[in-house]
Amino acid sequence: MAGPLNFGIITAAVLVVIYSTNIRWRRLPVTRSRYFYGFIITEMVTLAIDAMAGSASANFTSYSVGFLYFINTLYFVFSFFRSYMFLGYTFAALKIVSPRTEKRSYIFRGLYIIVLLIAISSFFTGALFTIDPQTGYHAGSLFWINRAWSYTIVITGIGGTIIKHKELSKYELFSMFMAYGMLVLGYTVRFLVPHTISMNQFFMLATLIMYIALENQSIYLEPRTETFLYSSFHHVIHDRLITNRKSWLCAIVIHNYLEMRQVYSGKTIDLAFSQIGDFLNKTFPKLTPFYAQSGKFVLLGPQNTNVNYVQSTIMERFAQPWNVMNTSVYFDVIYCETDPTLQFGKTDEAVESMHYLLQQAEKSNVLDHILLDDSMKNKIAREFSVRKALNKAIENNQIKVFFQPIISTATRKPIAAEALARIENEELGLIPPGEFIHIAIHDGTIIDLGDQILDKVCKFISENDLDRLGLQFINVNLSPLQCLNRNLPDNFRKIINNWNVSPNKIRLEITEEALIEEAVLKKQMTDLINVGFSFVLDDYGSGYANQFQLREFPFKGLKLDARIVWAHFNKPDKLLPNMVATMSKLGVLITAEGVETKEMSDALCEMGCNYLQGYYYSKPVPADKFLDYIRKTNNTDQS
Repeated sequence: MAGPLNFGIITAAVLVVIYSTNIRWRRLPVTRSRYFYGFIITEMVTLAIDAMAGSASANFTSYSVGFLYFINTLYFVFSFFRSYMFLGYTFAALKIVSPRTEKRSYIFRGLYIIVLLIAISSFFTGALFTIDPQTGYHAGSLFWINRAWSYTIVITGIGGTIIKHKELSKYELFSMFMAYGMLVLGYTVRFLVPHTISMNQFFMLATLIMYIALENQSIYLEPRTETFLYSSFHHVIHDRLITNRKSWLCAIVIHNYLEMRQVYSGKTIDLAFSQIGDFLNKTFPKLTPFYAQSGKFVLLGPQNTNVNYVQSTIMERFAQPWNVMNTSVYFDVIYCETDPTLQFGKTDEAVESMHYLLQQAEKSNVLDHILLDDSMKNKIAREFSVRKALNKAIENNQIKVFFQPIISTATRKPIAAEALARIENEELGLIPPGEFIHIAIHDGTIIDLGDQILDKVCKFISENDLDRLGLQFINVNLSPLQCLNRNLPDNFRKIINNWNVSPNKIRLEITEEALIEEAVLKKQMTDLINVGFSFVLDDYGSGYANQFQLREFPFKGLKLDARIVWAHFNKPDKLLPNMVATMSKLGVLITAEGVETKEMSDALCEMGCNYLQGYYYSKPVPADKFLDYIRKTNNTDQS
């Protein structure tokens, strides 16, 4: 029988507040929100039927047996459905496809149909309950199915939360467990004292927890524009993908956003943005708008969107002023969109593609239309795959070190080597540094990557006698971002001490780009030189460094950019010979990169270069092949 009505009015009031608040604001258009909306309605209907069934059963002599069967059966039907909807909401919140559409959930649908049939058949079988005209309501022989169904729902929900816990924030995980904890507590109380309190109050508390943690629209709505926060974009696109709804994306980027805030004042711009949000919400009701901060709006809609209408309408509106406090505000915008025929197979692809479009728009100095087509999408997908491979390699200490020999012009034999990072991935194969170094710099993982490379170089040195091999040092690259890391000297000191390697066996290569932060670089170089390292300026001639800076920084050598070398041999002139002569007079040891032929090697030797490096001698190769090359070329002991 339906439980007592303790706290029924309070329970109903809370549910009405949640429902009215939920319907007042624009809900996130995802399966989870639709389940929550349906669950609240089901919960309120169940509460109302519970009240009627409880009252009728308490006064059973005033009602016909048929009506008592009907109202109690109706209660069980909605009570079972309420649990089923709560589980469906849980699955959607955990980004498991809803029980209504996923094949694997047929078992729950089947169980739900079975308990419904048992409840409905009670009029004839008395399975769940019976109605005696003299004594009223009584539990039936299969009443235990009610508890079994409830426990099945709770155990499944908790189990799903545990399985998907890594994809939830700590706050979301805690809230999920709290909500199901309320249901466990409710069923326990009902089992121990069945006539004291009903499950409605516990479902209400679980609903309140879910609402505050996951459905409160203040989590997703940007208050100025009443569009969705861009942080929720991946929720919506993921939901569209798993429910097989094809999507189209576009973005509006305010040109020179920061300058506009200074010209018009922040308050004026905020009010104008409020008008923009209102325009997008009312003009395109079938599109979902997001605000990506700093003057960037994103629209997500179905593939069959009239894209020409959207673009023309937006551009026509932005050609007109936004009138704010007697001020006419004009915005120049860059319009971005995906090709309508383009589709994404994964959430990450869509998120990365939109991120790329927004970045391109921010960098653009031209008011233009940027279109993401299939070739651009493939490029972004490749970069995303490389990023995943990079992060995995760093996390699992799987960055590989290749070595390229550096040749002495005096002996024409290898005297040193440059250590170069490589990644080998099961899906992508061997990934060259040109594809992942810029990603590591952008993401900040270059610091961990650099530490890992130095660690493996030190391991190589500790396991191989460089003097016996005829090698004096190994060059290790140092990025500008690493140079800004205040812990760099301490990190490098710990690494060389761990392998008991002398720092004079390692020369750190930094690019001209690092010279921009002169004060920071000087301090870092001084600290590392005090440890025992020496420095080489890499890619000299690419545009940043000049002779004065070379005199200011304690470089032991420099490496000529391969493009400078190639340019000279494609069209010889005095630039490269004069550059080498000038640097030699400063006492700087010069390495020429990009040496590809014997003629280049001979000419660079005559110019006065000290070292040569390039494919003419060897490509970068793994450590074992490098050792074979060195032993063969330098005629060193093979043992």
